[in-house]
Amino acid sequence: MTAALLALAFAQAPLGPTVPAGSNRAFAEAALNVQDRLQEGKKVEAKRASEALPNWKPRVWFDGAGLDAEQKTLFRAAVTRALRNWSNQLPEFEPQLVEAGPAQIKISFTSRLADTDFGWPHGAATMTSSDPGDAQVATTIGLVRGNPQQALLADEVHNETVYAVSQYFGFGDSLRVGASSWRTDLPGANKVTVLPLDGAGARKLLGYATEVRKLAEAGDKITAARPRLSLEHTSLELPNVVQGEDKVFDIQVANNGNAPLSMRVESECACYAPSGPTLLQPGQTGLIRVAVNSRDFVGNLKKKLRVISNDSDFPVREIPVSIVVKPQFRLLAETSPYEIPEEGGSTHLFLIVEEGAKWKPQEVRVDGFKNVSSIEPWEGEIADPEIGMAKTKKSGYRITVEFEAQRFTGRSLATCTVFTDSKDPMFASIRRNFEVMRGIYASPGEVFLGEIPAEPTTAFFFLSRPTKPFKILEVTSSSPFVKAEAKVFKGADEWRVVVKFDGKMDPGILEAILTIKTDDPKQPVIEIPVQGTVR
Repeated sequence: MTAALLALAFAQAPLGPTVPAGSNRAFAEAALNVQDRLQEGKKVEAKRASEALPNWKPRVWFDGAGLDAEQKTLFRAAVTRALRNWSNQLPEFEPQLVEAGPAQIKISFTSRLADTDFGWPHGAATMTSSDPGDAQVATTIGLVRGNPQQALLADEVHNETVYAVSQYFGFGDSLRVGASSWRTDLPGANKVTVLPLDGAGARKLLGYATEVRKLAEAGDKITAARPRLSLEHTSLELPNVVQGEDKVFDIQVANNGNAPLSMRVESECACYAPSGPTLLQPGQTGLIRVAVNSRDFVGNLKKKLRVISNDSDFPVREIPVSIVVKPQFRLLAETSPYEIPEEGGSTHLFLIVEEGAKWKPQEVRVDGFKNVSSIEPWEGEIADPEIGMAKTKKSGYRITVEFEAQRFTGRSLATCTVFTDSKDPMFASIRRNFEVMRGIYASPGEVFLGEIPAEPTTAFFFLSRPTKPFKILEVTSSSPFVKAEAKVFKGADEWRVVVKFDGKMDPGILEAILTIKTDDPKQPVIEIPVQGTVR
């Protein structure tokens, strides 16, 4: 056969299925590896390569090396709950938890991982592989995380396992906090719940993997489907704008591949609202249009746009975007939280008005606690850490809030509202919440475990008093099934209390009272209720 005839035969081979948009690179590589082998006529290699694709019944290796007996019990139960979390949305998902390899998913532990750029250790390191001889996902979880370092909790193991399974299915990382394919290195994240949307996404990815495996079984020659995303810009630095000014920008995109390109655009922050094409045919171009929300967001907005597509080489493309939005005003609290003395006291807020603003304040009101408030012109030096502004000379107005004597203990919000003569609703009334407090307070004020299996479970809460250090002398529990341990968190004015349910209670209502003894003569005892239902 001549080269021309070979080329014609190659061109007429049917196009393989395109990888679903949003899949991770290992999943895309595994699927395209199968298609490439079929395109080359290598049937045996294609079938072997298909073994790297996810399936409904993976082996999950819980590697407890380096854990003590209590940690093994707690963390293995957390992994089990995470797998059950996925199975609740995917009844077809039947993972097998094993104590040794080989396995498709491996969960292991280490004393401490390397530091992030922010100075705290990584919480976990997850590696993915498209090699059928490897575990497709290997997650190593650090036994400490955060700054100051905190001991690993079972809920954090649960979350890392949920994330590892999402990677096995082929999910790309999500910007949505709490999503199954989102993770954080910080301690204390809420337990992730796998949602129906996650289940639908996993079913789509597994369905695609099944389709590719069937192609490998058939062994017919195909042309590998390779959409190619091309972006006009890889980063953007936009001209400065004034708060409230409209700003829209475009980014041209193109599909330089041989198959339809599916795509969507997400923003790291609500300050950017992107829209654009969801499908581009081979050779087609389009525009991503992004509107800047300069009314609600001010300062240096350095955020990322994320273009998620079915380009197997770059399933996720990030575009850093920065713009400086100059605020027309800033309403700053002198101190937050402000501790109200027993006899009452006063604090200040500062309304900083930038030159060019066409409005003036007329009246001020502070809601939430009994007080008398007033406003007067002011100038001086002030910092604005929320938008990264160092102490500098500013002018505007000083608001004085004189609180009456209060009888509450804890932490709450007061709302300062400044009414102006502006006709623009955005500037007609300016509000800021600021925190007020007195004494040692718990956050949250009770521990609600929800519905839990008869397995070891952990939770936590904080005791704080930012203005004055204190000590926790003892923590006791009214239930034999619940115990708690307190450790200093960020200095002696904040403590983290870890609550542990031992899993030995029969099904029913779990109730306990934690009694916390302190060295504060005014609050020598603090009681925190613990509630839950054991299945």
